[in-house]
Amino acid sequence: MKLVWISLLCLAAGVLTAGAAPLKKPGVEVELVSEVKSLRPGQAFRVGLRLKHEAGWHTYWRQQDPEVGVPTALEWVLPEGFTAGEIEWPVPEVTHMAKYLCWGYEREVVLPVVITPPATLDPAKTPSISLKAKARWMCCATTCHPGFEEFTLSLPVSANAPAPAEFRPLFLKACAERPLRTEAWKMSAERAGGEITLRLVPGAGALPPSSLFFACQDSLVWADFPQTLTRQPDGTLSLVMKVSEMPPKEAKRLQGVVVSAEGWLAESHATGLVVDVELTGK
Repeated sequence: MKLVWISLLCLAAGVLTAGAAPLKKPGVEVELVSEVKSLRPGQAFRVGLRLKHEAGWHTYWRQQDPEVGVPTALEWVLPEGFTAGEIEWPVPEVTHMAKYLCWGYEREVVLPVVITPPATLDPAKTPSISLKAKARWMCCATTCHPGFEEFTLSLPVSANAPAPAEFRPLFLKACAERPLRTEAWKMSAERAGGEITLRLVPGAGALPPSSLFFACQDSLVWADFPQTLTRQPDGTLSLVMKVSEMPPKEAKRLQGVVVSAEGWLAESHATGLVVDVELTGK
């Protein structure tokens, strides 16, 4: 099943300002929020798109699956001297679009972005600023509903350290849900025809889980197929996955995140590991 954005072109973009009621759309409540009540010149802070899903509904993770799912996206319009980073994606969940497996979010989540104001910003001359973001999302259950909205977030400028805003706990949760990079797990990936095998070898400090899944950040791995996990006596894990019908041409790396609710490290509660390895074989 292919989902396209043509219908978005027929939607008129609204404009929502901070302090207004959250935008209610089919299956999801959406708003642009900040982790702080004010901003300080030169001090980076995070804002994010808050997505609160109704039961049985989901939006999508960063993957570009050609069969199902469209990732949420933000396009920024910032004051002069301000910069915005990329979305810092929390680990996804396995969910369903009708009968199709996919990777996304059913839980309430904030998709954080680091905003850095210029150090030269003068609170006396610029007492407040407005951040604008054009947001795109797709919310699905048994049907799918595209969303396209322009949000405006206004914040006062102060020389004082900013106080945390009401959504700070959601930002902390999103930060804790970011996947880790660690040397405690050695990874390799091999392609053989229509399958890819991801191997994970535990080292010092590794905590081998009993169940996991891999979410691919491009269209190389097909979300809508079971992944087969095997375990060796030494703790090595092998995960076999199906290559999608429309993979990237001449894919040379396997990129994404491998997720286990049990965690990966003895000293960490993180449930995701970043995967970015050379893809051997063909």
